[in-house]
Amino acid sequence: MKRVVSLLFLLLTGAASAQAQMTAPAAATTNTAPPDLVVLQKKWQSFSRNPALDQDPFDANDDFADTQRAQRVNDQMNKMRGRGAEALEPPPPSTKRNKDTPHSEVIKTYVYRAKVKNTGAKTICVIDWGYNFLDPDTQQELGQHLYTTKVKIRPGHEDELVGRSAKPQTATISAKSAGKELGEQVVIYRVEYEDGSVWQPPPQQ
Repeated sequence: MKRVVSLLFLLLTGAASAQAQMTAPAAATTNTAPPDLVVLQKKWQSFSRNPALDQDPFDANDDFADTQRAQRVNDQMNKMRGRGAEALEPPPPSTKRNKDTPHSEVIKTYVYRAKVKNTGAKTICVIDWGYNFLDPDTQQELGQHLYTTKVKIRPGHEDELVGRSAKPQTATISAKSAGKELGEQVVIYRVEYEDGSVWQPPPQQ
């Protein structure tokens, strides 16, 4: 009886091992990178601006006009006082803009860049790509920014892909990963060539 149990155990172990060996190559072929486009560099930046603080190019002209107007009013009032008369009208209001108004909300823009090189034999004209952010512990995708960029990258040449967004890198992040640097990944989803051919990753099964 013990011999029969041992044989069954060996058969089950061998079957599991054979199945693992058969499925391993399939997992290794999930690479979605195109064969002729290499990502050399990647980086992102954020820019902030407050529209209320932007300098009005007409402020200097307004200041000059106000000064001239005030001078004319002052001269006119001096002449009237010299004749013993009083001003019939108040001085005209200043046209100077009120700079003490509440500031509007700060506008933040995120810029994502990827430097790529065409290592193939065909000219690339369109690239669908994404700048993704990953959880540093689980490598789970936390944020995805997708773009379609028109280019003209000849064989052996390089170019920079640039995407802009008003959305931050990620919408949410786990408390465990808070404060840690997120992983970054540039993914190429589609490549269109000048001759009309297209590369796309095979569908995942």
